[in-house]
Amino acid sequence: MSGRRIVDSRDPEDAVRLGDDGSNAWVYWYQIRNNLSHRGKGSVREREIVNEAFIDVHDVTRLLLLELVPNVADAWTVRDAHGRECRWRLRARATTT
Repeated sequence: MSGRRIVDSRDPEDAVRLGDDGSNAWVYWYQIRNNLSHRGKGSVREREIVNEAFIDVHDVTRLLLLELVPNVADAWTVRDAHGRECRWRLRARATTT
């Protein structure tokens, strides 16, 4: 998710960029949330931005739960009808060459 940038819909000079290490993620997602309540956006691009942010927050939440909640992966395995590995709902990581 690194390298993405979001501008404040009220002030195009004010932007938040995600760091390569995920720094500024919460500020970035919060700015997306704030922009939703202001007019003047392009609907297709904004839908993509919000979609990406939802996936990001979902993935981060799942990773935190895997790390912090004992046996949560077991519960997910039981709930998964196909018996796939517990990270199955995470977006594939981009590979660098």
